[in-house]
Amino acid sequence: MDLKDILAISLPSLSVLVGILLNRSDTNRLDARLTTEVSRITAEIADLKKDIRDLRNDIASFRSDQREFYRTLGQHEVRIENLEKK
Repeated sequence: MDLKDILAISLPSLSVLVGILLNRSDTNRLDARLTTEVSRITAEIADLKKDIRDLRNDIASFRSDQREFYRTLGQHEVRIENLEKK
């Protein structure tokens, strides 16, 4: 095989491969798809942050209710002890 044969085969193949790699429509479609996915993921992260914030508020409310319950329970125990003493 001489240089002419190698060039006759490799140059067209190489130009086809470069054309495929540099096809702008594929790149634009990929860019649009990535933009859509990034937007979707960003929205999901925002939703997760809101859910976490809501859970933290629920936990804080639960702790407050629990403190109030035990405070009230302590008051009732004192009243029961006072009644038992009488």
